[in-house]
Amino acid sequence: MAGGRAPGGLNAKSLGAWERIDGTVHSVSGRTLVLRRPDGGTVSVNVAQLGSPASDLRPGHAVTVYAVREPGRAPTAVGLVRSEPGAAGPSR
Repeated sequence: MAGGRAPGGLNAKSLGAWERIDGTVHSVSGRTLVLRRPDGGTVSVNVAQLGSPASDLRPGHAVTVYAVREPGRAPTAVGLVRSEPGAAGPSR
């Protein structure tokens, strides 16, 4: 993708590493999702690229967000998985 644009219009040259963010929804406001991490800290994530999946989130939902970072910006979500209460993990 040299010089190109990544999905969602992100600049491929400036993309940082992929990041997995596990947490519980603290709040959703406009393009910003605030998650409470298992360690008690919070992180704000730009969810503009996700569209409607983010609008269905409510405080207390357990989620895993896959995001990329651009220098000087909050992580930008490129994927999101919502965990259902009591759901079993993947079988091995």
